[in-house]
Amino acid sequence: MTGMDTIRMDKLKYMILLLLSAPLATVTCGCSGEGLAEADVAKSVVVMYDNDVHCEFDGYRHFAGLRDAIAAPDTADVLTVSSGDFLQGGPYGAISSGGYVVDMMNAVGYDVVGLGNHEFDYGIPRLQELMRRLEASVTCVNLTAVGSSQPLYASYVIKKAGGRRIAFIGVVTPETMYSEGHAFKDAEGMRLYDLHPGDLADCVQQAVDAARKDGADHVILLSHLGEEEGYNYKDGYSIPLIASTTGIDVVLDAHSHHQKNERHTNAEGKRVLMLNTGSRFESYGKLWIGRDGTLGAVNIPASEVAYSSEKVCSQLERIERDNELLMSEPLCTSPFCLTIDGEDGRRALRNGETNLADLVCDAYASIAGTRIALCNGGGIRTSIAAGRITYRDVLAVSPFENELCIIRATGQQLMDALEMASRLCPAETGAFMQCAGIRYTIDTRIRNTLAVSEDNVLSVQGARRVRDVEVLQDDGTYKPLDPAAMYDVAVSEYVAFTGDEIRVLRPCQLLVRGVVTDTEALCRFFKERLAADGVPDRYCCPQGRITVIR
Repeated sequence: MTGMDTIRMDKLKYMILLLLSAPLATVTCGCSGEGLAEADVAKSVVVMYDNDVHCEFDGYRHFAGLRDAIAAPDTADVLTVSSGDFLQGGPYGAISSGGYVVDMMNAVGYDVVGLGNHEFDYGIPRLQELMRRLEASVTCVNLTAVGSSQPLYASYVIKKAGGRRIAFIGVVTPETMYSEGHAFKDAEGMRLYDLHPGDLADCVQQAVDAARKDGADHVILLSHLGEEEGYNYKDGYSIPLIASTTGIDVVLDAHSHHQKNERHTNAEGKRVLMLNTGSRFESYGKLWIGRDGTLGAVNIPASEVAYSSEKVCSQLERIERDNELLMSEPLCTSPFCLTIDGEDGRRALRNGETNLADLVCDAYASIAGTRIALCNGGGIRTSIAAGRITYRDVLAVSPFENELCIIRATGQQLMDALEMASRLCPAETGAFMQCAGIRYTIDTRIRNTLAVSEDNVLSVQGARRVRDVEVLQDDGTYKPLDPAAMYDVAVSEYVAFTGDEIRVLRPCQLLVRGVVTDTEALCRFFKERLAADGVPDRYCCPQGRITVIR
């Protein structure tokens, strides 16, 4: 096939070709309206979907190539959609503030996209600028200005395919107001935008009803909610939303990064298909709709797909060529992997300590000139393989480019910050606090009972989960932290002030703002402190700064 690779000639090839061809051969769509062309009525409907791509650019060429292969016989109308988290998570997203991502997605040719929480990382003005450039319809039912019920983006989008009207409704987790809180406020801290956590299901149901009234034959929810309870909003995720609504046929889930192909019961007792491709193009999602309205779907493993799009390849080559010198700049070497994962392969830095987290916090402390540093686990995005470390690697680890600050906190404020960051442990959360210059213990057997007042003061009913907080001394020993003493701490502006995850640090005195960005601090630490001899052996494993009792 000209312009495409071919599927390997083995058993996997046969299996995948069956997945590609069987629904197209057996599924046709009936007419849902008048005036449709005969060819349109006879075609099948296939929806190719992704979620949580996080700037995995190489996957776009295979995703588009597979989509094109399915569409090539002209027996199906194929729609291409995303459930969000595409703008952030990799080097090219970071250096362009999402601009290169839009270039890649335009080369793919998306029809509809929903927004994820990380679309807000660069601020809402930048999000709006990028979405104007994106050659796709954007839907987000619950993003409004404060005090308004009118969404900034369409509450639903209807696409005609195979003689049917397919409605897509985007919804983003209200946790975004918490995890990306800076994006929702002006410079004075006044909140300008809302995601309606209190009436999320009502927002979605109204959009479903409106889309049905508008003639939608099928309703697909682009749900960036995930299937797990949120940090603040316990009911703001996909499964309770399905249970409390009607009229949704399929939920293309995102945010949780877990591959799913399952059904859940809605408010009428009907079973709703919920799908998720994992993250970073682990798999490519394919949904099809039968003539009688029945639904089927499969996640096709990315490792088994060799189709490729020439158009997307050309775009990627241009981006790589324009940035090769910057991205390939050598900073340091490491004889071992610096990782965010535990032995089980899960993101350990969101509920425990890793060697990369230790190094990042040491970088903050070293460049800022403080003994203590804190970093939220969600701010460290990926691992670094053994070998040469380049600027590309650092941008992948630390893509946000938040300003690094030095704050002066009491020992009590530090203990409160650790308590708040540990409230959900051992569950994974981006708020989990990594550290340098201190060590501490979390007893997860103790029930979380904390509360935070409007003036950002923590209260705990009963025992605290965090204990044995100690401060590193000049001689390498540790001494118990003094709640009344003052400590200078290096921390990103996100953790200290602009994010809503660790609010109890906001009253702290700001000594220096904008030391460097967190990304630059890590670059300088590699280049200025470690380049001569490489990453030292002390970072080959976690250093025992955090003890988690489970």
